[in-house]
Amino acid sequence: MSFKDLSPWFKEVFVLIDATCAEMEVPLYLIGAQARHFHLVEKGIRPGRGTMDIDFAIMLPDIATYDQVFAILMDKGFRKVMEPYRLIHDSTNAVIDLLPFGEVEEMGTVKFTDRRTEISVVGFREALRRPDIMKLDEETLIQVSPLEGLLIMKLVSFKEKPDRTKDLDDIYEILSHYFELNDDAFYQNPPEFLDELSEIDFQLEAGAWLAGRDIGQLLGNNPLKNQIQATLQDEIDNEAGRISRHYYNKAYFDDIEKVKRVLSLVLRGLN
Repeated sequence: MSFKDLSPWFKEVFVLIDATCAEMEVPLYLIGAQARHFHLVEKGIRPGRGTMDIDFAIMLPDIATYDQVFAILMDKGFRKVMEPYRLIHDSTNAVIDLLPFGEVEEMGTVKFTDRRTEISVVGFREALRRPDIMKLDEETLIQVSPLEGLLIMKLVSFKEKPDRTKDLDDIYEILSHYFELNDDAFYQNPPEFLDELSEIDFQLEAGAWLAGRDIGQLLGNNPLKNQIQATLQDEIDNEAGRISRHYYNKAYFDDIEKVKRVLSLVLRGLN
C-alpha cells in the first residue's frame, strides 16, 4: 500500500497547488488528516478513516498574495465556496483548505478580505518549523508537517474548541502509532525510567513519552510549550477531564486512569 493507492486523486490536486505556490514564491505544507495518513502509510499502516479533504498551510506575507493564489487556482479548475479559505477541485471533488499563516497573521489569527471571517493559526509557525520532506512518488516531493507538529496543532485546536472531539480522535490515532513510527529514535535515547513502562501497554506508553519529548524539542522555549503543558496538566488533575471521558466513552481505553497515565507520559516527555 502506498499513499498514492490510498488517495489516487491527491497528486493531481497537489501538483496544481504546489506549482501555483512556487510561482508566487510562498511555502506550502501538508497538514491535517492527509499529513497524518502520509506518515502512517509510509510505514505500511492503514489509516483509520479516509477523507477527500486536504488541508494545506501556506506561509504568506499578506492577504493580497493569498487572493492572488486563489485567482490563479480558479483558472486551473478550482472554484470558491462560502468559506474564504476553501476551494473545490472540480474534476476530483476534493475539498481544499488553504490556511494562511506567517506575516499575514495578527496575534495568531488571520482576517480575510471581507473582515467578517477570521481563523486561528496559533501553533502553525512552531509546528512547521522543521517540516518533513517526503516523497509522493519518484518525481514529486512534498513538505509535510512532522507528527509532533500535528500533535501541537491538534492540542492547540482542542484548547480553543474543547467540543471538537475529532481533534481528540486524531490525537489518539497519532499517539497509538507514535512508537511504531519512531522506535529507532526511542531506543537511541530511551528514558531513564524505561523499566517503569508497562509491559502490556509498552508501545503506547513509550510512544506517548517520545511524542512529548519531540514536541518539547520542536517548541524549545516558545511560550506555546507552557500552554500545552497547562492543557495536559489540567486534564491529568481533573477527575473527569474531556480527553479522559472521550477516550473512555469511545472505548479507546478501558480505564480512565490509563488515559491519565498516557497523558502524564506525554507531559513527562515534554518537560
